[in-house]
Amino acid sequence: SAKAYGHLVLHDQTLEGTIDVNMDLDQVLLSIDNSMKIYSARDVKEIIIKGKSAYVGQKLNDEFFLMEVVTSGQISILHKSGIEKDPYTHKEYSGYFVEKKGHLQELEKKKDFLDLFGDDEKWMSIRIKNQGYDLENKADIRAAFDYYNQSFEASNPSP
Repeated sequence: SAKAYGHLVLHDQTLEGTIDVNMDLDQVLLSIDNSMKIYSARDVKEIIIKGKSAYVGQKLNDEFFLMEVVTSGQISILHKSGIEKDPYTHKEYSGYFVEKKGHLQELEKKKDFLDLFGDDEKWMSIRIKNQGYDLENKADIRAAFDYYNQSFEASNPSP
């Protein structure tokens, strides 16, 4: 778990303090002055650290999880390993997800990631190849999509 000063955005209010995220328990320990309180993934909308979205609370198969924000912007990719997909076979999700129209969609293979670029898939797949990025590596996924999100914002400025 990583401790950092930031903002804990709940569904009804935003709190500021020292945030300690426990990904295994899907809980957040918030310390403000001398008081400490634990929030579950169900309570959490977003955790903002250093002005950037770092974690979000998400619902998957009627359970709530804290997921790490790998990259955010035009395309936001979330990560959480160890979520069981099938209780009988104990098969797990790949760990990577994208939020589409309020629903989480699993990203399983390289093509799933590339498909996210839509019309920009061709030049982005060339860039990913040229940079030697491995779309199974979190740091490389972050680098590729951060670059895309920044390029998108530069060419599509917010009004």
